[in-house]
Amino acid sequence: MSEIIITTPVCEHTLNSRSVVFSADAQIDVVVRDKAEEVRQIIAISFDGDQEIVLKNSDVVRVTKSCKKLRNLRLDEMSFVEHLGKKMR
Repeated sequence: MSEIIITTPVCEHTLNSRSVVFSADAQIDVVVRDKAEEVRQIIAISFDGDQEIVLKNSDVVRVTKSCKKLRNLRLDEMSFVEHLGKKMR
């Protein structure tokens, strides 16, 4: 069993965005920096599709290891990565 943190971009504007894997003891800080203050954009974050939280300039979102465990369940002989490779061929 591996203990890791995976961050995955969603709604990206490029096709080559990939998940990033971090060590389980990593601490990832995402800082909101609004450089163009004359442009009023709403910056929001949501977790697992839950309600959005609107962020302000200088807010920090800290990502750390959860105390909850996730066990992956395999329902098929092929792994997810094998299925993906088969579809991409």
